[in-house]
Amino acid sequence: MAELVKTMKVHQIMVSCGKTWTTDAGYHETVGQVLSYRNKAALCVEMEGVGLFTIAKYRECAASAIYIISDVFGDEEWLLGCSGEAIPVC
Repeated sequence: MAELVKTMKVHQIMVSCGKTWTTDAGYHETVGQVLSYRNKAALCVEMEGVGLFTIAKYRECAASAIYIISDVFGDEEWLLGCSGEAIPVC
């Protein structure tokens, strides 16, 4: 993973490393779940990572994932990022 992060930084791509929350029910998160995972320092919620990491574990190989944040759910509003506008860093 360190090499991946280094490469992204060389290309001046902002990167954050940390925990993610995986769910199979996109857009069905409750406020309680969002707050709980936010308190656990999850950086994003996603749906595909668990498959990648399960297979990597089974095959006994390394895996990394890069998530591009499209929507930001803040305290007061939900910013939809698919409009082509830049997502502010929260």
